[in-house]
Amino acid sequence: MSRVVLVLDLQRDFLEEDGRMPIARAQVPGLIAVTNAVTAAAAGHGVKVVYIGNEFPRSQWMANFFRRGAAIAGSPGGEIDPRVVRRSSTYVSKAEGNAFSNPALGAFLRAAGADEVIVLGVFAGACVAATTRGAMRAGYRVTLVRDAIGAASDWARDRALAKLERAGAQVKSGDEVVAHCSRPLRSASLCS
Repeated sequence: MSRVVLVLDLQRDFLEEDGRMPIARAQVPGLIAVTNAVTAAAAGHGVKVVYIGNEFPRSQWMANFFRRGAAIAGSPGGEIDPRVVRRSSTYVSKAEGNAFSNPALGAFLRAAGADEVIVLGVFAGACVAATTRGAMRAGYRVTLVRDAIGAASDWARDRALAKLERAGAQVKSGDEVVAHCSRPLRSASLCS
């Protein structure tokens, strides 16, 4: 039994000021700082970290229009933001909201013996929500890192997190997750 940190879509188009589809500007510094703290604590205690990124095909012209051309496969905006410190080379691409749409993620988690995932990233009501639901359907316990999840506004983030909490995910602060990454995995939850 183990836990794995999933870092979702912390790509330049979503975090940089001139990105094609940025989250709320005020959320970015804290989100990056908390992400780097959580992944450092995780990696320092043997918890695996997986980076997940959107790689939308150019052929999805209609969807790309509505996404303002964000995170097109191979584009500079699709790269992981350079302020995000990479703690592993494990990377899973996706072209849908739910990261479990790429079977490589499920295979990695099974090989790692994971029964819990810690999720952070963007967008709270889209990819974070879809991946959280996908993880719960696959039988994983899910902990969401509140201050390392972004959206277009604080209201949108808080609303999405409240829905996911009602659906069964735990919502914890980055400080809580960092403090508990060093503790042994318990059967009930991250913070038991």
